[in-house]
Amino acid sequence: MSSDPSKRRDRFWLTAAVTIGALLIAAVGLTVANTLQGPRLLDAQINPGAAVEGAGERLVLRVDQTVAELTADQVTVTPRVPVEPTLDGSALILRFADSLSYATTYHIVAKVQGATAGAPSTLRYSFRTPEGAFYILQRAASNADTDAPGQIVHHFIGSTEQRVVRRQPRIEQYAVADPVIGVVTSDAAGAGTLTVGPLDGSKPAQTLADNSDISQLKSSGPSGLLGFVLTPLSGPDRGGDGQLHLYEPVTGKLIKVSGFDGKPLNPLDWAFVPGTTSIVAQTADNSFYLIDPLNDRPTQPLGGHSRMYGFVPGSTTLIVDDNGDYKSNRPCPGQHLHGS
Repeated sequence: MSSDPSKRRDRFWLTAAVTIGALLIAAVGLTVANTLQGPRLLDAQINPGAAVEGAGERLVLRVDQTVAELTADQVTVTPRVPVEPTLDGSALILRFADSLSYATTYHIVAKVQGATAGAPSTLRYSFRTPEGAFYILQRAASNADTDAPGQIVHHFIGSTEQRVVRRQPRIEQYAVADPVIGVVTSDAAGAGTLTVGPLDGSKPAQTLADNSDISQLKSSGPSGLLGFVLTPLSGPDRGGDGQLHLYEPVTGKLIKVSGFDGKPLNPLDWAFVPGTTSIVAQTADNSFYLIDPLNDRPTQPLGGHSRMYGFVPGSTTLIVDDNGDYKSNRPCPGQHLHGS
């Protein structure tokens, strides 16, 4: 065995040079391979529940490289739905021009090219929309005992299947923000209690408010929020004006909504804007406002109207009444696009 230090150094540098050369060749090979390979799908994001509630929901396809511009004829949706494709870096955003159908699997095929080398590829993605369903409150018979329970029944569209999700006395209101349900009950004196819990009963319901006048309980649907007007019947706030509250079941966050003047909002009427976290509220002076308290966006005045009738199904167009003159108003253009 040679112990000459100079020879050992020569062998070391030779080995290092060979190793570095091999790594450089591998890196060049990978670079060439990536250049010749078209975009690959990394993940996708969509809210299927919001997609069936109205037009404008987006499917975001994230890929591993920047994509060249593409047109609608390069995207196929089965069953057919018109789409408007846009690009945001390495994300392909598909906006559905129509609302989607319940209980349907949609297959998306997008023929794209890499922006750098122009290598083509085909992106494929599928998702399924939720089952169509509705809920009905079946009250106890008029001649039944005052403590006889009523029940909230879950019905499935196109099926005879039904399921009782709540059964208790004196149910006054309910609202479903799947996977939870809010239920207002009253006691013998007429005081209300609001509880919120899982639809499937997997956990006990929690009490959000009691000994109060609770009205206008509503759900945002796929956005997963509940809203209600609360007037305490005891405590320091007893006898005051009702205040609109929003509740986010996932985080347990309870928000007191403020009006345009920053004071607690006591709405004459209000509604969630479909597919968003925003609300439209009508105040006592018949002024309308667009409010998004979850995202701290500035409150927007929408003018004065005598009454609102709700939103056109599948849209963010609000129907209002000006003393017998029906009008439509889109209070939040573009918000249905972003699902804020």
